[in-house]
Amino acid sequence: MSKSLPALLAAAFAAAAAVSASGLHAQAAAPESQAPAEQQVDLSRIEDVPTLLAMARDLQAERAWPQLIRVWQRIRSLRIHNPHYVYELAAAFAQAGEMTQGYNALLVLQQGGAAYDIGAEPRFSNLHGTEVWDYLVKLYDDARDKPFGSGQVAFELPPADLLLESIAHDPTSDSFLFGSARDGVIYRRGGNGRLQPWARPQGDAWWSIFDVKVDVPRKRVWATTAAVPHFKDFKAADAGRAALLEIDLEDGSLVRAHAAPDDGLPHVLSGIALSPRGDIIVAEGLRGQLFRKAASGGLEPFMAERRLNALRGLTFSEDGNTLYFADFEMGLFGIDLSRGMAFDLEYPGTVILHGIEGLYTYQGQLLAIQSGTVPQRVIRLKLDEAGRKIEAGVPIEANQPAFAGPTLGTVVGDDLYFIANSQRGFYDGFGLLRGGRELPPVKVYRSNARVNWDFKPPSLPESVGPGAIRPGGGD
Repeated sequence: MSKSLPALLAAAFAAAAAVSASGLHAQAAAPESQAPAEQQVDLSRIEDVPTLLAMARDLQAERAWPQLIRVWQRIRSLRIHNPHYVYELAAAFAQAGEMTQGYNALLVLQQGGAAYDIGAEPRFSNLHGTEVWDYLVKLYDDARDKPFGSGQVAFELPPADLLLESIAHDPTSDSFLFGSARDGVIYRRGGNGRLQPWARPQGDAWWSIFDVKVDVPRKRVWATTAAVPHFKDFKAADAGRAALLEIDLEDGSLVRAHAAPDDGLPHVLSGIALSPRGDIIVAEGLRGQLFRKAASGGLEPFMAERRLNALRGLTFSEDGNTLYFADFEMGLFGIDLSRGMAFDLEYPGTVILHGIEGLYTYQGQLLAIQSGTVPQRVIRLKLDEAGRKIEAGVPIEANQPAFAGPTLGTVVGDDLYFIANSQRGFYDGFGLLRGGRELPPVKVYRSNARVNWDFKPPSLPESVGPGAIRPGGGD
């Protein structure tokens, strides 16, 4: 599973609690079981997922299957979008001899697009030897072995110690801009296919670049920057500083650095949303915060939710009245800007909202780049007229050979261009290249956003037995 950028950098800074905002997913109650009441109370009071994961490891080693099932049910209730936890719950059911429940979990995971190698998983041995099992293995193998989609690598960038994390399109020159987390330079790819420095660090508030947006009406380029160990000129005194850079589109000069609030907390500004009106919202990747660029300059608090700690993708609706934002673990949310209220998006059980890196608006729908799913993929989320409900998750690309941690992108006409193979895994937590690893070329992928435009979502198949499990719902 690919780590999100905030998760990768979190080790460098201590994440602090933030003020909660209303309108996000309510945590489900612990599922019922036949365990003693006191154990139920204990599990229902545990909200720390790492603690529960440690319990699951211990129970797996002890082969305590009924207790293991209950712990995975609790984890799933806290992380309802994470398909990996449904997979683990399926394995717990299988080991406990709960065959129907195991089949059900694997079936709905596959209908959501998952493609695990279940045939090679020894924990599913109790499920073997039935027609249902053979059917499931074939479904998973077909999805895992066959790439899906008609996109292709648009171009490659030569291997270099740049850690390019973001891409933007400049229609005034029909060129692409790339932000480097290593040297802080914003590069332009010209017609000859070569990268040329376009904007270099200026002033005392310009470090690693994590997102870039081109604002043609205002002749600006906006970029998020943060002082992290991955920056070659990192200074310990700057740790935790971050800013939104306002750069002149014509010559790459710094107009102003809008600093993150001086609240005594470290910040990593991970993503930018730019509305048609020029409104700007910036995501703080470590503590579930959103900041808004104030009219007078600077960044001001806009929203905070303590349960979100891996914010990355965010985008405005085309009318600028709704903000959509994604947390790698917790899924997808919206804010009605006219009312200042956050809301949960309704979604069918076959849609998996885990692992979203990049999020973009296209003709009233959302394009999501998911590096945390198996397989890694790009999907289009078809919204209802009000923009509050996901009617279908439409596959665009999945399981492509070029995908190795796909990250941020940019929409150009009907195409989504995105970095298909993030270089993050080649660096350690101190920003140093891991020994003996050779950097590959950076592949920029192009996918047509209109693929399967008239897609009709399949209905979730009937359970193969009582008690079907849906990845996004209760048991």
